[in-house]
Amino acid sequence: MNSAIIAALITGLAVILAPLILEWYKNRKNNPEPDEEMDGLQPNLTQTVTFSQTLTDVLALAEMQSRRDGKEVTSTHYFFSAAQYLCPDEIKEILVDLQKSGAMPPPTPEEVARESRTLQMEPSFSTCISNSLAQLEPKSSKDSPLTVSDLFIDVAKFGKGSSVVKLREAGVSAEKIDELVLKHNISVPHRR
Repeated sequence: MNSAIIAALITGLAVILAPLILEWYKNRKNNPEPDEEMDGLQPNLTQTVTFSQTLTDVLALAEMQSRRDGKEVTSTHYFFSAAQYLCPDEIKEILVDLQKSGAMPPPTPEEVARESRTLQMEPSFSTCISNSLAQLEPKSSKDSPLTVSDLFIDVAKFGKGSSVVKLREAGVSAEKIDELVLKHNISVPHRR
C-alpha cells in the first residue's frame, strides 16, 4: 500500500472516531468512577428507610453538590463532604480525627451550602451508600431513624469506593473506625 492511501485511511478513521471519543470522554467525565457507580437505589428502599432530619439534610446537601457538578449519582465523596460541612455533633469528634488522616475530602463549598436543599424522592446513591442503607434499613423506624453517624460509620467501615479506599490508604481501617466509635462513645446499629 502506498503512503498516500495509508494517510488517507488514517485521516478518515480519525474523522470518524474523534466525535465518538469526545462523546465517550464527556460521559466518563460526567459519570461517577466505576467503583462509585450504582444501578439505582430501589425506590421502595428510600421509602422504607426512616432518616433523622440531620441525615436528610446531609444527604440533600451531598445530592445538591453532586448534581451541581453534573453527576447523576451521589457518591460517598459528596456524602463525606456534606457531613464535614454540616458537622453534626453526633460525629464531630470522629470527623476531626479523620480529617487529621488527610484522607477526607474537603467540606462542601459554602456557596452550595447556602442554596435551599431538599432530598429527592428517588435519589441515586453510590453503591457504598446504597449498600449501607440496605443493611441498616431494618434497624430504622419512626421511633429510631437512621442518623448521620449510623450511615457514616457503616460506609466508612464497609464501603469499597474511592473515598473509602483513601481512608484505608491513610491507615484508617474498619478496626480503626471501631476504635473511634468506642473512643467517642457513639452508639451505632450493627449490620443485619
